[in-house]
Amino acid sequence: MAKKIAKKIVNKKKRGGEGEHNDVGIYEFDNDVDINFFSDLEGNMPQEIEELTGINENGIIKPLANNRVLVFTGDLIDRGEMSIRNLKSMLKLKQNYPYNVILACGNRDLNKIRCVKEFWIAEIFTILKDENNMDKSIEYIFNIIKKSYKEDKTKFNFKYLAKDIKADINIHGIYIKKDFEEEYSDELVKRVNFIYKNTYGAQKQIEFFKSEFLKLFNFEPNIFKDDDAKLDDDYANPYICLFIAMMNMIMGNIWGDDVKIPKVFIEYKGLYIEYLKKCHIMAKITIGDKFIFASHSGVPFNNNMFMIPSTIGFEPQNKTLHINIKNIKILNREFANFLINFCNYYNYVISEKVPINYKKGLKEMELHKMKLLKTSEIDYKNYIAISAACLNHCDNYYTYYPHEHSNSINSSFSPIVTINSLDDKGPLKYKNIPIILDSEYDKFKKIYNIFGHQPAGLLPSFSTAENKEKMQKTFHIDLDISRAENMDKSNTDSYVYLQITADDDRFIGKTIVAMRDVYELSLHDDNKLRGIIKTDKITIPHEPPASDKTSYNVTLDDEKPQLYHTIIKEYNTTTKATVIDDIGDQATIEQDISYPVILHSIDGQQYYGMCSQNFHLLTYYNTEQIVTGGRSNKYKKSEKRFINGKRKMVIYTGKRGGEYVKVKGAFISLVKYKKIISKAVKKAK
Repeated sequence: MAKKIAKKIVNKKKRGGEGEHNDVGIYEFDNDVDINFFSDLEGNMPQEIEELTGINENGIIKPLANNRVLVFTGDLIDRGEMSIRNLKSMLKLKQNYPYNVILACGNRDLNKIRCVKEFWIAEIFTILKDENNMDKSIEYIFNIIKKSYKEDKTKFNFKYLAKDIKADINIHGIYIKKDFEEEYSDELVKRVNFIYKNTYGAQKQIEFFKSEFLKLFNFEPNIFKDDDAKLDDDYANPYICLFIAMMNMIMGNIWGDDVKIPKVFIEYKGLYIEYLKKCHIMAKITIGDKFIFASHSGVPFNNNMFMIPSTIGFEPQNKTLHINIKNIKILNREFANFLINFCNYYNYVISEKVPINYKKGLKEMELHKMKLLKTSEIDYKNYIAISAACLNHCDNYYTYYPHEHSNSINSSFSPIVTINSLDDKGPLKYKNIPIILDSEYDKFKKIYNIFGHQPAGLLPSFSTAENKEKMQKTFHIDLDISRAENMDKSNTDSYVYLQITADDDRFIGKTIVAMRDVYELSLHDDNKLRGIIKTDKITIPHEPPASDKTSYNVTLDDEKPQLYHTIIKEYNTTTKATVIDDIGDQATIEQDISYPVILHSIDGQQYYGMCSQNFHLLTYYNTEQIVTGGRSNKYKKSEKRFINGKRKMVIYTGKRGGEYVKVKGAFISLVKYKKIISKAVKKAK
């Protein structure tokens, strides 16, 4: 059967596009393939994902089984200590298995097109292209940079000043301020800090980069030592910021063949862009009777309709009830063309063959070429906008394609960031709203809208919708659990992937949370959930299954026994809000607000979720699920009175064999109750 699959892949290679890379994002697989979807690694790689992909932190890639397909739905980097290694490994994996590995572009991946402008320092470029440095080590080259910086900091001014960057990123969803130029800064340390903390959403990435550089290049820790820095504050250290700027310059541009850089940097040359060139905006995948959309944020949804635009970020001119599948090819090829023109343009500008303001007297052909390349400046701003949740506020400082579009760019029509919050869009909003395909796709009975981008909490989130007329079922699935362990750092232990085969689909994963603040919810008479904040350790599954495996493995299929349970409730919380009184004074008040939340369980008893408005982690114990077994006869009266301090108690057996006690109308586990009693006794003593 392996030969059959290989043959299929070869056939698709001929149909899929040009060269070895399927640039249109259309894939079809035989029925004995297993397709594994995962998302939002964000600079880390849990061990189980290493095992799934066959790659590890040292970049070693094991052979990928011929019947295994990997689909990563974006956000490979930031918020972790393995960003660069993730890029190198995933790119190599894609190059080795172009049709078994499918990559979708995430906002954290795409926004690195900004590096070529925002980190460019002419003095570093001069040192890198010096013929005398071509065979030198990284330490040698960086020591030259440090020495030059110490002698004259003014030589390390950025090529593009804050006023030049303002038109690109001073928009909603990135950073919008009236005093942008002052906040953004043209000073090295301030700018590098500002970019990662305020525009990349990676508050601790400078610290993570330092750790990664030391491991990646086998540096001695004192390579970044700065005698003038405050204590050991990485965020105030100019040498770390210099190294970050240098690496982002190298990785953020496809350098022209005539621009040589030291050999030690060759494998990092254009790494951000080379990875993006292997990514799709969206992919269409089919297997058996299953039709799958894979993208970072899902199929765009607007005015209660799912739609795929022909130009990313713009509302389709001809809207129909069914989705235009052909637009997937258009979006992906448009993105590929942008990356080519983008790199050509910046190679011209940075190498200073042609300045930004064209000289008179250039040959007509050269002027024509530069005019075409200049359009990439417009595209560049568009792609920045659709990598940010700017909604319909993307065009505050510039106009897009006025001759082609009557409407402005809107990130809602971007499969990269269409979701702004899980109650606005995503599984909760999409419940009972099916994706409608054209009649030529009626043979497909299950439709999957698979994405990440918006954190779902401790477990992945999903909802379903029935199209009774066509007898099709839609699954809307959010795989992003990247904030389960830490708000500032992505997961190192917790993971999830969705495995889809021709006849099954299931979540496989685990979540390990060490002492995080979690809102433990209880249901009140008004049918709303209220939470008490607790600092707790959470492990999902709670106990290892009968086998030696410590992961959960649950199906989405409600006709099979291991159902992934879902409930939807109102979460009532107190939130601070700023109000303005009659005379214009501002005041901060606390007010009760209810948010709808979708909660999930792998056992039908303990439920988990996240309030996407404030990233509160939520847990809820559903007492309605504790039925069947009834009262337990396992314990004698004397034993129960001993446990309960001479008071009467009733112990119940749950449907899975667990033991519970009813306290104030709510069930809690006997194990937990024993701990509560034990603490109370100690406190009384």
